[in-house]
Amino acid sequence: MFNRLKQMKWPKLSKQNKEEVEENETNVVTNEPFIAPITLAHQKKKQLIIEMPGNMLMVWSMAQADVAKGTLHTIPLSSDILKEGYVQDEFAFTEQLAALVKERKWRNYEVSTFVPDKSVLYRIIEYPEDVTEETLYDYVSLELNQTIHLPFEDSYFDVQPKVGSDHEAILFATPSDTAMNMLMPFEDAKLKPAVLDIRALSILRTLRYLNIIRRRKTYLIAEWQPNAVIITIYSDRGIEFLRYHSIDYDEALVKVTYNGEKQQYEVEGEVAAYEGALLDPIFEIQQILGFYEFSIHKGAARVEEFVVIGTNPLLSFIVERMKDAMQLPIQLLTDEQMESIHPQFKKEHVALAGMLMRGEQL
Repeated sequence: MFNRLKQMKWPKLSKQNKEEVEENETNVVTNEPFIAPITLAHQKKKQLIIEMPGNMLMVWSMAQADVAKGTLHTIPLSSDILKEGYVQDEFAFTEQLAALVKERKWRNYEVSTFVPDKSVLYRIIEYPEDVTEETLYDYVSLELNQTIHLPFEDSYFDVQPKVGSDHEAILFATPSDTAMNMLMPFEDAKLKPAVLDIRALSILRTLRYLNIIRRRKTYLIAEWQPNAVIITIYSDRGIEFLRYHSIDYDEALVKVTYNGEKQQYEVEGEVAAYEGALLDPIFEIQQILGFYEFSIHKGAARVEEFVVIGTNPLLSFIVERMKDAMQLPIQLLTDEQMESIHPQFKKEHVALAGMLMRGEQL
């Protein structure tokens, strides 16, 4: 059904926008006018954007092609259907989806959703001089499992040229069986899967839209979930680093509760034990800063600012420890910023909102 994940595509400058860009407002890598600010993409009627954090669905539904008229739904699922974005019980998931589709009259709606964060592979690959941007995807298709080896045999993937680098490309991939395990329940529930995306890319779109990420600066975005941190480094060169880092802790320490339309995480028991578990990924981020500056860029570039987001219940503790350990400015996403996109959006909807800024559908 699908043969690729769509990568993040920024809109090109229109003639009018080009005239508004000052001569010195250039991309430091390509020396060309910097891309226009992210805008909300054209939307279709009858579509759902679905994210699956914890054991629940966050659904953005649109009966009309107008973002302002969309509706946000938070729907808890029966226990153990989802875990870390993976479908654990496909039959039960399909049953609950089908009941929702019937109840809310979503039959034949198009669905955009995300692959599990943990399943995403990010890799820099090289390609021959005679391969163009237009033929790059076909080249990678032919070379997978031949000269390009992944840790899984069958994959959904997408590839894009690396900005400022000749004959290098960024490859995103996820196992085919993981993707199909997610997509089939939507089909069986009489929905139409249309887009399969990567949360880290969707989050970047939202941060760009809100001007939290700006040109001429290198950012490390840390999305802290209760059980993991997703680390992305982004600059004018594009995405330069992407890693999922698990948090090693006793799951009984963190409890999830549902307060109306909101999912909340709370630490139960010994807070110090969970705080201790968070120190390891903070140390990992320190190591990544050094790796980025000295191994990747040989001292010519470094991370200049952090953006910290996420639903981790000890986010304030994390921010303070990061400040102490790394002495870099930290930006935090606020509910007010998200409400500027739509009044129903809050901080936890940062990935969901980014799907509204995608370009073409699959």
